[in-house]
Amino acid sequence: MTGEEHIQTEAKATLTHKLNQLGYKPLPEQVSKDRIRFIANNGDTREVILCFLNLDESRSVYINQRDFDYTPHPDLLILLTVYMNDIKPVHYLVPSMVFTTPDNIFLANEQPGALRHFSTWQIKVFTKAIETLSHYMLDAVIEL
Repeated sequence: MTGEEHIQTEAKATLTHKLNQLGYKPLPEQVSKDRIRFIANNGDTREVILCFLNLDESRSVYINQRDFDYTPHPDLLILLTVYMNDIKPVHYLVPSMVFTTPDNIFLANEQPGALRHFSTWQIKVFTKAIETLSHYMLDAVIEL
Protein backbone atom coordinates (compact mmCIF):
# COMPACT_ATOMS: atom_id res chain seq x y z
CA MET A 1 0.00 0.00 0.00
CA THR A 2 1.43 3.37 -1.00
CA GLY A 3 1.51 6.36 1.33
CA GLU A 4 -1.44 7.98 -0.43
CA GLU A 5 -3.50 4.77 -0.33
CA HIS A 6 -2.78 4.55 3.40
CA ILE A 7 -3.93 8.16 3.90
CA GLN A 8 -7.12 7.50 1.93
CA THR A 9 -7.89 4.35 3.93
CA GLU A 10 -7.20 6.20 7.18
CA ALA A 11 -9.41 9.14 6.13
CA LYS A 12 -12.36 6.82 5.38
CA ALA A 13 -11.89 5.03 8.70
CA THR A 14 -11.65 8.34 10.59
CA LEU A 15 -14.81 9.66 8.93
CA THR A 16 -16.70 6.43 9.56
CA HIS A 17 -15.64 6.48 13.22
CA LYS A 18 -16.77 10.11 13.59
CA LEU A 19 -20.13 9.36 11.95
CA ASN A 20 -20.67 6.40 14.29
CA GLN A 21 -19.64 8.55 17.25
CA LEU A 22 -22.32 11.10 16.31
CA GLY A 23 -24.95 8.38 15.96
CA TYR A 24 -25.11 8.44 12.16
CA LYS A 25 -25.13 5.24 10.16
CA PRO A 26 -22.71 4.93 7.23
CA LEU A 27 -24.29 2.94 4.41
CA PRO A 28 -22.39 -0.21 3.45
CA GLU A 29 -22.73 0.21 -0.30
CA GLN A 30 -20.15 2.49 -1.75
CA VAL A 31 -21.29 5.19 -4.21
CA SER A 32 -17.79 5.38 -5.63
CA LYS A 33 -14.20 5.21 -4.44
CA ASP A 34 -14.32 8.87 -3.38
CA ARG A 35 -17.81 9.12 -1.85
CA ILE A 36 -19.55 7.78 1.24
CA ARG A 37 -23.26 7.94 2.06
CA PHE A 38 -24.77 7.86 5.52
CA ILE A 39 -28.15 8.17 7.17
CA ALA A 40 -28.68 11.20 9.39
CA ASN A 41 -30.66 11.07 12.62
CA ASN A 42 -33.76 12.40 10.82
CA GLY A 43 -33.61 9.51 8.31
CA ASP A 44 -32.28 11.59 5.41
CA THR A 45 -29.44 10.25 3.31
CA ARG A 46 -26.37 12.46 3.07
CA GLU A 47 -23.24 12.14 1.01
CA VAL A 48 -19.59 12.94 1.69
CA ILE A 49 -17.05 13.56 -1.07
CA LEU A 50 -13.55 12.45 -0.11
CA CYS A 51 -10.85 14.89 -1.30
CA PHE A 52 -7.14 14.63 -0.66
CA LEU A 53 -4.64 17.45 -0.91
CA ASN A 54 -0.90 16.81 -0.75
CA LEU A 55 0.55 20.21 0.12
CA ASP A 56 3.94 19.09 -1.19
CA GLU A 57 2.39 19.03 -4.68
CA SER A 58 -0.57 21.45 -4.76
CA ARG A 59 -2.49 24.11 -2.86
CA SER A 60 -5.99 23.49 -4.26
CA VAL A 61 -8.48 20.69 -4.70
CA TYR A 62 -11.16 20.73 -7.42
CA ILE A 63 -14.59 19.07 -7.48
CA ASN A 64 -16.48 18.79 -10.76
CA GLN A 65 -19.88 20.47 -10.34
CA ARG A 66 -21.40 18.30 -13.07
CA ASP A 67 -21.40 15.34 -10.68
CA PHE A 68 -23.77 17.27 -8.38
CA ASP A 69 -26.08 18.98 -10.89
CA TYR A 70 -24.01 22.19 -10.64
CA THR A 71 -25.63 23.08 -7.32
CA PRO A 72 -24.38 22.83 -3.73
CA HIS A 73 -26.79 20.80 -1.58
CA PRO A 74 -27.37 20.88 2.20
CA ASP A 75 -26.98 17.08 2.26
CA LEU A 76 -23.57 17.16 0.52
CA LEU A 77 -20.36 17.45 2.54
CA ILE A 78 -16.68 17.40 1.61
CA LEU A 79 -14.09 15.61 3.70
CA LEU A 80 -10.87 17.43 2.84
CA THR A 81 -7.77 15.59 4.01
CA VAL A 82 -4.69 17.80 3.90
CA TYR A 83 -1.30 16.17 4.29
CA MET A 84 2.41 16.58 3.71
CA ASN A 85 5.34 14.23 3.85
CA ASP A 86 6.05 13.18 7.48
CA ILE A 87 3.15 15.21 8.93
CA LYS A 88 -0.05 13.69 10.27
CA PRO A 89 -3.03 14.37 7.95
CA VAL A 90 -5.63 16.94 9.03
CA HIS A 91 -9.30 16.32 8.19
CA TYR A 92 -11.87 19.05 7.50
CA LEU A 93 -15.59 18.40 6.98
CA VAL A 94 -16.87 21.24 4.80
CA PRO A 95 -20.53 21.67 3.81
CA SER A 96 -20.95 22.16 0.06
CA MET A 97 -23.14 25.17 0.83
CA VAL A 98 -19.94 27.25 1.29
CA PHE A 99 -19.85 27.48 -2.51
CA THR A 100 -23.11 29.48 -2.60
CA THR A 101 -21.15 32.49 -1.34
CA PRO A 102 -17.64 32.02 -2.79
CA ASP A 103 -14.66 33.79 -1.25
CA ASN A 104 -10.89 33.49 -1.61
CA ILE A 105 -10.83 29.98 -0.05
CA PHE A 106 -14.01 28.41 -1.42
CA LEU A 107 -14.41 29.25 -5.11
CA ALA A 108 -17.06 28.36 -7.67
CA ASN A 109 -15.41 28.28 -11.08
CA GLU A 110 -18.46 28.57 -13.33
CA GLN A 111 -18.05 28.05 -17.06
CA PRO A 112 -20.50 29.42 -19.64
CA GLY A 113 -22.81 27.51 -21.98
CA ALA A 114 -21.20 24.66 -23.89
CA LEU A 115 -18.27 24.56 -21.45
CA ARG A 116 -20.44 24.22 -18.35
CA HIS A 117 -19.30 20.61 -17.84
CA PHE A 118 -15.88 22.05 -16.92
CA SER A 119 -17.31 24.01 -13.96
CA THR A 120 -15.63 23.19 -10.66
CA TRP A 121 -15.73 24.03 -7.00
CA GLN A 122 -12.29 24.77 -5.63
CA ILE A 123 -10.90 24.77 -2.11
CA LYS A 124 -7.64 26.67 -1.77
CA VAL A 125 -5.31 26.02 1.15
CA PHE A 126 -2.80 28.69 2.11
CA THR A 127 -1.46 30.11 5.36
CA LYS A 128 -4.25 32.64 5.93
CA ALA A 129 -6.93 30.07 4.99
CA ILE A 130 -6.07 27.81 7.93
CA GLU A 131 -8.02 29.96 10.41
CA THR A 132 -11.20 29.69 8.31
CA LEU A 133 -10.65 25.99 7.62
CA SER A 134 -10.16 25.32 11.34
CA HIS A 135 -13.91 25.93 11.82
CA TYR A 136 -14.48 22.77 9.79
CA MET A 137 -11.99 20.44 11.53
CA LEU A 138 -13.46 16.94 11.71
CA ASP A 139 -12.47 16.60 15.37
CA ALA A 140 -14.57 19.67 16.25
CA VAL A 141 -17.74 18.44 14.51
CA ILE A 142 -20.48 17.75 17.03
CA GLU A 143 -23.49 17.72 14.72
CA LEU A 144 -24.21 17.50 11.00
